[in-house]
Amino acid sequence: MLFARFGGIQSAKRKKRSSTEIMVRAGIQKQLNILNGNVEKGRNGKPIRSWFRDGIFIPYAGIYPLFGKDNGVSYLPGQEQEILKELIKYLDQGDLAKEIRAVEARITAAREARRKKIGFIAPD
Repeated sequence: MLFARFGGIQSAKRKKRSSTEIMVRAGIQKQLNILNGNVEKGRNGKPIRSWFRDGIFIPYAGIYPLFGKDNGVSYLPGQEQEILKELIKYLDQGDLAKEIRAVEARITAAREARRKKIGFIAPD
């Protein structure tokens, strides 16, 4: 087998991008892991930051804040897991559809800006 030592020849087809909601749910799981004392690392191998800082909860979908720039939810120490469970509930009920659409619009705008700046970017 060619390149067996490296796992063989594999499909070079691009992975389908995650939906914004899937990114938020994955982020919630990572935040729960952080709250449990685990270290979660991003693509660059560096530890990711907590969404809970200085008494303000700011959830993200990838690199985009879910509630827009400079918006968050106040919390008291010890309420972190409760807030994440509430966020899951809102996602399940569809209460965050407007916020998800806003983030998707920002993602699309950023992709279009990159496309114009550097040329062709492969479609999803």
